[in-house]
Amino acid sequence: MSKSQRERYDSSSASSQSDGDASQDEAPPVTLLVDAPPQSKWMGFITRASWSLVMIFSFLFIVVYLQQAGCAVLVFIIQAAMYGELTQIGKKTHRESELPGFRLLYWWWFFVCSFVVYGSTLEQHFLMHTLRHRLGFKISKHLHFYWLYAFSLYALGLVLFVVSLKKRHYKYQFKRFALCHVVLLLVVTQSAFIVVNMF
Repeated sequence: MSKSQRERYDSSSASSQSDGDASQDEAPPVTLLVDAPPQSKWMGFITRASWSLVMIFSFLFIVVYLQQAGCAVLVFIIQAAMYGELTQIGKKTHRESELPGFRLLYWWWFFVCSFVVYGSTLEQHFLMHTLRHRLGFKISKHLHFYWLYAFSLYALGLVLFVVSLKKRHYKYQFKRFALCHVVLLLVVTQSAFIVVNMF
């Protein structure tokens, strides 16, 4: 490489670097809340205050109007959100994309575990209250076969897990299987104790 070619190469690389620096300098400046105009401060306050009121009144509606059943549903929704977040830990998107339907198994185990835990802890409550006027059938009739239903659902989940196994992903799939069951023990079991205290 001659001296003139080196000079042209150095000047072109320097100009490309300066272009890159210029594009990085175009980022919007950071504005602190102290430096923000008063109107935006009030808008932020109004937004936070209105959502706080919505959450307070919705909580009071659930506790006062819907009572125990509403609180149990609220606990179940919060538990489902926690389970969804905790199963994201260690998730590898490129592997999950190669395993179609595997993500649905996480939620299958969640609903089966919820069915088992809530059903066994609230069994006496369901035996006392037939709920025939709300459901249209007597629930105590089905409680005799409750453990058969629970075992069948879990066995079906295991069969679906074995069918979903793919080569080169065994280790990942078994790690996710174990993680889901540990999260289920931590989240669903504790939430079921909260619901039992409500009834």
